[in-house]
Amino acid sequence: KAFLQDWLARSTELVEKFHPDLIYFDWWINQPAFAPYLKKMAAYYYNAAAARHQGVVLTYKLHAIPRGAAVQEVAFGKRHYLSLRPWQADISVSRDS
Repeated sequence: KAFLQDWLARSTELVEKFHPDLIYFDWWINQPAFAPYLKKMAAYYYNAAAARHQGVVLTYKLHAIPRGAAVQEVAFGKRHYLSLRPWQADISVSRDS
């Protein structure tokens, strides 16, 4: 619990100080323990951006965030179907990463 509270505090501090256009979350936020903290973080990020009239993007992997609330990341992948929602794919530039 202490780790998750620290993660939330650091994440909201990042938003407050730097006003990022994009925040990328990797697979680990899919852990059930993150759910209430991730929800608070996403709400804080989107509300802070709205107050600044700033367009922002939050990305996630797997099913950590409800569909339509952020942009899903498909690592090393592609969709096997037509998706009307935005998504992104990435691939590393190193063979060993």
